[in-house]
Amino acid sequence: MKAKTIGLPSEFLATYPELEENIENYQAMPDGYVIVDEIDQRKIIALLRDTGLGEIVQERQEQIEKHGRTVDWDVKTNNQCQLSIAASYLTKDIPIYRVEPEDILPEGWDLERWEKICAKPYMERLIIAGTFIAAELDRLKEINRK
Repeated sequence: MKAKTIGLPSEFLATYPELEENIENYQAMPDGYVIVDEIDQRKIIALLRDTGLGEIVQERQEQIEKHGRTVDWDVKTNNQCQLSIAASYLTKDIPIYRVEPEDILPEGWDLERWEKICAKPYMERLIIAGTFIAAELDRLKEINRK
């Protein structure tokens, strides 16, 4: 079974001595990224756990693994910029309940799921908004790749 890999900017690894010591084991890519295996991904997530970026990474991983919201799924389902639109709604630091969730429901999304997201506390909504932006970037990159 092949390990899952991710690409990270090589400068990122230099920020964390715990990872840089293994830098010779990483596969360098021409675009300045390195390929990091699943074991080092866990180290990276542990280092980032208490940061905003770490929380976004964990939430995005959950969206993919638990809810099946893969890049391919987003390419097929969110082809009208729904992810970035949803992210913009979630970043408002006002009680979102002043607006009915169905009034800001992204096209084609499930209302019950959207209501649950909208009801979350502001900080949790920001984490989800970050994952939606990351997913939208991945969707656009995938479209450009094809």
